[in-house]
Amino acid sequence: MREFAILMFIFAAAVFLYGFAIYKTRNYSLIPNGDKASVKNKKRYARQFGKVIMWVAITIAAAGLAALLKDLGVPVRPIWITLIGNMILFIAVGIRVFMHPSSDGEE
Repeated sequence: MREFAILMFIFAAAVFLYGFAIYKTRNYSLIPNGDKASVKNKKRYARQFGKVIMWVAITIAAAGLAALLKDLGVPVRPIWITLIGNMILFIAVGIRVFMHPSSDGEE
């Protein structure tokens, strides 16, 4: 399980860096064509997309942490409850980010 945890941490770091790059540069062209929406303000959309990708990376890191804790002997049930709670929380955050105006002053 340690190998899985290490892979999840590496993958989470890569996904987080990708989301952070989109968030900071506001570069709409970094978003894959299948995930692009036809919007008026492409920079704002890229910034919101980057936020959601960073939250997804945190969820991936939580899965790695859960695998590491299981390897150390922590009971599995609290880990599953935490992972499912994270999933629900991050879906709610993703919906909130895309449904409400950005708080960074852009219109």
